[in-house]
Amino acid sequence: NMDMLKVFFELSNEDTSLYFEGTRVWEEGEEYRKEQGKYPVIYLTFKDVKYNNWKDTFANIKEVVRTEYRRHLYLIESHSMSDDDVKYYRAVIDGTLEDALFSTTLARLSHFLNAHHSNAPMILIDEYDTPMQEAFVDGYWDELVTFTRSLFNSTFKTNPALERGIMTGI
Repeated sequence: NMDMLKVFFELSNEDTSLYFEGTRVWEEGEEYRKEQGKYPVIYLTFKDVKYNNWKDTFANIKEVVRTEYRRHLYLIESHSMSDDDVKYYRAVIDGTLEDALFSTTLARLSHFLNAHHSNAPMILIDEYDTPMQEAFVDGYWDELVTFTRSLFNSTFKTNPALERGIMTGI
């Protein structure tokens, strides 16, 4: 479902509307069709974040985020990015961003996308609770919850550069 939402909403050079022609959403009318292909999308899945300790879990969460930053690498060349923005972006990609700042990475990426496209992104997070289950079972719940609370607060609750956020669990 999340892959389908990504394809439906995401801006693309490809005409992805053909995937939806003849479907119920397409037949519902122009109100829904005009949303298709309209937004930048941030898409993350935590389905493979299954480790028995906080250190490895955090390293893998950072890699999931870094992969999404790489998917939007065109932003580095954007006229909407300041020199400090590009420096921050590169620090995320090359893994040198301070750990304490990592909880703001999705909010920052949404601001970068909003500034570049003049359109706030959709943020899709799949299986957000997979690492939580592992943390509960393996005894690093407090570390994960502290980080996740900060990540989700900056991403969803206090983020003015967000069109909509959708999260699914397992």
